[in-house]
Amino acid sequence: MTYSILLSSRHLQNFMEIVAALCVLLAFAVPRLGRTSFSRFRRAFDRIARRPKTAILIAAAFPMLARLALLPVFGFPSPFVHDEFSYLLLGDTFAHGRLANPTPPEWRHFETEYVLLQPTYASQYQPAQGLFLAAGEAVTGHPWWGVWLSMGVMFAAICWALRQTLPGRWALFGACLAAMQFG
Repeated sequence: MTYSILLSSRHLQNFMEIVAALCVLLAFAVPRLGRTSFSRFRRAFDRIARRPKTAILIAAAFPMLARLALLPVFGFPSPFVHDEFSYLLLGDTFAHGRLANPTPPEWRHFETEYVLLQPTYASQYQPAQGLFLAAGEAVTGHPWWGVWLSMGVMFAAICWALRQTLPGRWALFGACLAAMQFG
């Protein structure tokens, strides 16, 4: 469900490239600008990173709150790629309390990818993402909220996993970078 945002946000990408170029030019023109505020930010970031539970919570909350803030601009994304429709079928099946659906009549004429039609009508994917979609649909009426929740869980898991091999500062930084890329 993210491909539609990536493909429809060309203006946002152009804007971000211009902002990045201006920031680089500003950094070369006035190198000491923002040094004190950056030092304060780094100290606060280090304080958060030293506490594992807080760092993992921040890693989960950061992309969730950012996407929530962008919801009025981008809205709920529409399914765009074949596998997204299959995941939605899986989530809808679980939300209605079923593990699979009956085979539709005239199933030989039903053309779709990543969906099993025999012996039952079901998605071919593993159930975890479908369970999140079902939770979103059951609780709020829209499966997107399940995706939103799963993103927070994913970035919390990334931060937790990185903490096993990297110092806390770098684990939190890596989770935040992943959140900016995928969240």
